[in-house]
Amino acid sequence: MLKNKVALVLLASATILACKKEKGCTDSTAINYNKDAEENDGSCTYPSDTTSANITTNNGGTTDSTSTGGNNGGGSGTSNSSYLVVNSSDTLYWISNNQNYDPSKFRYQVNCGTKAQIAQNQSANENKSTIGLVMSYAKKPTETDSYFNYTSSRFNIDSSQVNFYVSFFNNTGYFIENENYLSPDTGTFSLKISGTQFQGEFSKVKYTNEADSSQLITLSGLMEFDW
Repeated sequence: MLKNKVALVLLASATILACKKEKGCTDSTAINYNKDAEENDGSCTYPSDTTSANITTNNGGTTDSTSTGGNNGGGSGTSNSSYLVVNSSDTLYWISNNQNYDPSKFRYQVNCGTKAQIAQNQSANENKSTIGLVMSYAKKPTETDSYFNYTSSRFNIDSSQVNFYVSFFNNTGYFIENENYLSPDTGTFSLKISGTQFQGEFSKVKYTNEADSSQLITLSGLMEFDW
């Protein structure tokens, strides 16, 4: 009889454990998505929440030797909705932004990464980003609403132009690594500035590999941050 009671208790416990659902974020678009969770516990956070996550630094940077710190570009800043779309399929989200010193022009860098990179580490000097986008202007834009013409030249830029130098960092696991791309010579970049708020939206355009002109990618997105 005692043996039967023990068996019943064990069976009941196993049934309870089997019925207990793992809780977590069940939304696959969130940066803390839990593929094993069966019940959403309301903890989901999204790319637009990275400001509150205090993600302000990283150890990714452009390979451009004229950038401050060489491969250590990236600094403090805040962003609510910045993102880049590569080849119309992969969306990369803001991690940091900072100015790259250059006495001959104004250069500003934005680093973006995958949701997995953002979620993995949130402490200083541990966040790795996938891509660095350096915007080069003849001087710092100050107009309220303006358009800049794309140029593929990173060095000869007049007051009406902007160059986007796109650097894919090494050892990130992304399908493009250690490659640099240049913006086209056609098209315009729409920019709005209000106080310290920068907002630039660009439609899908083709960028050319700096080392191999036969290699192209498409890039689009929104840059919105305090600078």
